[in-house]
Amino acid sequence: MPMSLIAARGAPFTVQVLRYDGTEHRRWSAKLARRDGPLFVLDAEFDCEVRHEHLGHIPLGTRTVEYYWQNEWFNVFQFL
Repeated sequence: MPMSLIAARGAPFTVQVLRYDGTEHRRWSAKLARRDGPLFVLDAEFDCEVRHEHLGHIPLGTRTVEYYWQNEWFNVFQFL
C-alpha cells in the first residue's frame, strides 16, 4: 500500500528493504499503529529468525515499533 493513501489504524502494510540496485533484500508485514502527518508508526513482529550483520540475532516473534517519515530518508526501529 503506498504511504500516500490514507489508511485506518490496523491497516496492513508490507515493508520492503531494497538493496542499492533496487532488488529486494527483505520484506515483512506490519500494521498501522498511528499516522501523524508525514509520520507512519507501524507495529510488526518478526515471522522468522534473523541474523543481522549489525544487530546480531533477532529471534522469531520479536516485536518492533517502526517509524517512517514520508519526507525523510531514514526510519527508526524500536525493539520491544
